[in-house]
Order: sequence, then structure tokens, then C-alpha cells
Amino acid sequence: MKISNAFLSTIGLVFSTVLPAQSSDNSQPLDPIVVTASRAPIAIDRVLQSITIITREQIEQRQATHVGDLLRDVPGFSVSRSGGTGTQTQVRVRGAESNQLLVLIDGVEANDPASGDDFRFEFLTTSEIERIEILRGPQSALWGTDALAGVINIITRGGNTTGVGSSGSLFLEGGSNATINGGGNLNFSSNAIRGNLGFSRFETDGTNIARTGNEQDGSENTTFTGKINADFSDNVGVEASLRYTDAETDIDGIDFAVSGLPIDADQHNEATRIYSKLSGYLHTLEGQLKQSATLTFQDTDNDNFTDNLQTTSTASDKFGARYQIDYQFTPNHRLSGAVDHENIDFSQTGTATAFGDPNQNQSIDTTGFVLEYVGHAASGWDWNLGFRRDVFSDFDDATSYQAALGYSINQSGRFRAAFGNGQKAPTFTERFGFFPDTFVGNPNLRPEQSESFELGYEHTFQQGSVNITWFDQNLTDEINGFVFDPALGVFTAANENGTSKRNGIEFATNWNLGSGFNLSGSYTFTDATEPDGEQRVREVRRPRHSGHFNINFTSSSARTNINLNVSYNGDRTDLFFPPFPEPSQRIELGSFVLVDLTANRQITDNLDLFARVNNLLDENYEEVLGFATPGATAMAGIRYHFGRGK
Repeated sequence: MKISNAFLSTIGLVFSTVLPAQSSDNSQPLDPIVVTASRAPIAIDRVLQSITIITREQIEQRQATHVGDLLRDVPGFSVSRSGGTGTQTQVRVRGAESNQLLVLIDGVEANDPASGDDFRFEFLTTSEIERIEILRGPQSALWGTDALAGVINIITRGGNTTGVGSSGSLFLEGGSNATINGGGNLNFSSNAIRGNLGFSRFETDGTNIARTGNEQDGSENTTFTGKINADFSDNVGVEASLRYTDAETDIDGIDFAVSGLPIDADQHNEATRIYSKLSGYLHTLEGQLKQSATLTFQDTDNDNFTDNLQTTSTASDKFGARYQIDYQFTPNHRLSGAVDHENIDFSQTGTATAFGDPNQNQSIDTTGFVLEYVGHAASGWDWNLGFRRDVFSDFDDATSYQAALGYSINQSGRFRAAFGNGQKAPTFTERFGFFPDTFVGNPNLRPEQSESFELGYEHTFQQGSVNITWFDQNLTDEINGFVFDPALGVFTAANENGTSKRNGIEFATNWNLGSGFNLSGSYTFTDATEPDGEQRVREVRRPRHSGHFNINFTSSSARTNINLNVSYNGDRTDLFFPPFPEPSQRIELGSFVLVDLTANRQITDNLDLFARVNNLLDENYEEVLGFATPGATAMAGIRYHFGRGK
């Protein structure tokens, strides 16, 4: 796809404005406190698991519209998008399955029970996101099922933490494929109350996501967010948050008769998402004893249409309640205990066919009990221990544990090791089948189990840092939801024998080069295999080699920013299902390099101009077999700030 001359001219204008600016050092330290690595906030230099933090500053430097585009460069992560912007996007961590990664939005579990427990990353835009905390490795001991491979916590803006008054911004951008993206936010704060309101609207005509044909497949996304904190005193407060998304995406059908590949079709899906939370805290004993109670609610709807007629629909409601108590019995030792309960309702509607009747309504309850101990010794040792027991209403209970140990050899270097297990509860489809009248449930079904071990070393220099991690993870009791029972003539689900093995190395570095330049990069080697009869085969959609390189320039006045990002994705395999009766085949998808270039210029105290080119080299690639991805695209826009500096 070619970039229009008009947008090349716009980008050229921005660059001609920014390049003459002077430069200087512009390093910014990470926020020292994280909220996902433990059941209570913890200093980042006490975190013993592999962690990555994406800040609001980095989001703005990259000018990313969707969170999935940022996750491509996280060590150990693999992103697979079925075509253009807004199409199905799956994220896998360290070779695990996509539904074994837990996503939290302001602490609300956001994985969709109506989508096989996947989180639908195609619906998550970066508007109003303050930071993203990413933990790799099993976290079920703290966060329960779905956290078998890791946790992503999306933290939205919550208002100014200092000062009194209001501020905010409005933005609008446009570009290739008739893409328009706009929105705004309002921050407000007083002595006791602070909050944020935001909205965004994204729409594009898109590109043709099939290899053949010329139909453009567009998408739309409207998101509203709100968060408010009220501190009644230093020891008592409440927080409420809400995020609502309404999205629509054009999709293509599959040519089952001739090619077995995607083909132009008049199909689309519509989806809505609601995530809400109400929590309160009480601190006593001069802050040594902290208690909190939280109520959460998630509502998801997924509707599929062909020729503008609804064909199938899935929906879920998830109610959650949790209570937690933290006791800091010395400055370096904390004990936390928690109990949480979830009730999930699932529904599926559609027209009965020769294969069966898809209509069903199901429900599952889960109660979890958590205990965590975190300690630190002045000699340089850190440790944490976690234990969780999940009680399921419909299948076997599960126990999760983790232990981590770290040792700082000096102020610059630290070794760390972590060992633990994770568990993934059966999905609704695995429990009840897609067609319940042709499926018999397995009362002996067990949650999938994994054991993981990692060793890491991190070193901080005066102007930079390096971090290297070796990981090894084995998955057992993997669930096959399509097992045919010849005696009954129906399908069922069963835990498979054998072990899926995932191991590899992650490397990340970050350097302040001086004169306003910052360099970061990463490399990951992942070997993910599963048993196939007497042999082992590569897991699909997991590249062995991946990495990224990023260089960012900020002028001495902080009014100019230029960012160049290069992502490498090695070859991967995918499954091809040719027309019946041919068997499935494993097909190799080639490696590719994506280059993105962005620029931002603060024209006045209140006005910014920005522009970007994605896929600058116009790379032709596929992340999912048969689904074409966009070529080079360009965007340019304007942002107006009010109340800046308050």
C-alpha cells in the first residue's frame, strides 16, 4: 500500500520543524512502585519475577492506537493478528496458549469467558491508559486461573495526585485507509477527591484481509472510561472505575470448497465490553494493618452477522468479590491473606443445524484462598512465597504455589530465581461443548497444570541496564475439547497425556546515550513444542526468534520527540485445513521486520502536532495463515491541552 503524497508532505513538515532543535540528556526513572507483582504494592527493586512496565510516556512516543501493537516488543511475547486493525488479536507468552495469560483492567479480570477465556486485544485501545504492568511466568498462586503464563495489568488514568484543579486534552488524527481517531480526557482533583473521564473514537475503512479479492475490511471502536478516588482520611478511602467499549469489525469467510483460505464475504461482528469496580480500604495500627474489599463486574457480548443477519452470539457476566488483609509486622516483612469469589454466567445463541443446537445457558462458581509472605534482609536477600487454593463448582479443585529468591551482590547487580506452578480451568466450551445436545461433559476433567522455573540476572550501569532471563515451563493435563466417544456417538472433553515443553532466553537492555537519545532493545529465543504421536512438533504461531530495537530522541526543551522502532518476528508455523477430505497440514510463515517512525512537536504550551508511519518498509507478511496485513500507512494529527502544568 502506498502512502499518499499529502501525508508524506505533512510528515515532512513536522520533521522539518523538529530536526533543528537542540538536544540533551533526558532519562526518566521508572515508577518505583508496582501493584501486580504482589498482592500489595511493592517496590520494583523488590520484584523477583520477570517484569516489564510500559509508561504513558512510552505510549505517546510510539503513538500506538492499540495495546497489542506495544506488546509485540515485550520479551517473551508473540502477537498474532488475523488481518488488519480491529481483527482478532491473540497474545502468547513464553510459548503458552493465548487464554493462559490473565489481563486485568484496574484490577478487574478482563478475560472473556464467552471467547474461550481469551482476552480480546483487538478491542483495547491505548486511550486513557496510564501504564501497563506485565509479569511473565505463572502467577496463579496470586491471581488464580487464567494466570498460568503471566499477567498484564492495564492501569487507567486516575486524576492528578497533587494539586487542585482540572486539566485535560483533546486530539484528532487521520490518515491512510480513511482512518480517523479522536478523543479527549478530563482530569480533576480537590483536597480529597480526584478522578478522570475519557473517551475515544476510532474508525477505518481498513484493507483487504484475504489474499484474494478487493473488499476492504474496516473496524470501529468507541470507548468511554471513568475513575474516581475519594480519600476520607489518611486511613479510609474508596475507588470506583468503569470502562465501556463498543466495537464493530468486518471479517471474511473461509473457502471450504476450493482453497481452504479466507475469502471476501459480507460478514462482521459486533462486541461490547463493560468493566467496573468499586473498592474501599481501611488502614489501622499506624498503617501496619491494611484491609480492602472490592466488588467487580464484567459484561461481554459478541454477535456475529452474515449479510446483516445475526447468526450466532455469545455473552457472559462475571461478578467478583474479594477481601484482603495485609500485615506489615516489620518494615521488611509482610504477610497477606485474601479470599475471592467469582460467579460466571455464560450464554450462547444460534440456529440449530445438522451438527446440533448451540443454544445454552451455563454457570460456574469459583472461590479462591490466597496467602503470601514477602521478606527482605539487609544482607541483600529478598524472597516471596505464595499459595492459593481454588475451589471450583464443576470440576476438580486446584492448588497453586510460587517461591522466588533474589540476591543483590552490590548496588548494581542482582541474581534472582523463581519457581512455581500455574493452572487453567476448563473453558465453557470444554466443559459443555459448542453443541450441548451432541456433547457429554466429563466430570473428571482437571484444570491444565504447568510448572515453571526461571533464573535471571540484572545489572544497572550509570547510563543503562541489562537483564537476561532463562525460563523453562512444562504444561500437563492439556484439555482436548473435541474427543469423539464412539460408544456414545458424541463428543466430550478429556485431559491429554504427554507434556508440552516451553523454554528459552529473554534479553532486554536500555541505555541513555546522552544528548537526548535513549536506546532500548530486546531479544527472545523460545522453543515451544508439543507431543504428536511419537514425535514432538513446534507449537503454532510461536516464533523461535523475535526482538526489537528502539531509539528515541527528545530535545533539551522537551518540545520535540522522534521515535524509531524496529520489530523482528522470526518464522513460525501455522495449521492449514484444506478442503475435505485432505488432512490438516503444518505450514511455515516467513519472518518479517516492521519499522515504525513517529514524530511529535509541541508548537505552543497548549498545542502539539504529531505524525507517524507504520510499516515504513511496506513489508508483506502474515501472522495468521491466509490473512493479509496492512502495508505502509501514515497518520498525522493535532492535540490540544488545557490546564497543562497545573
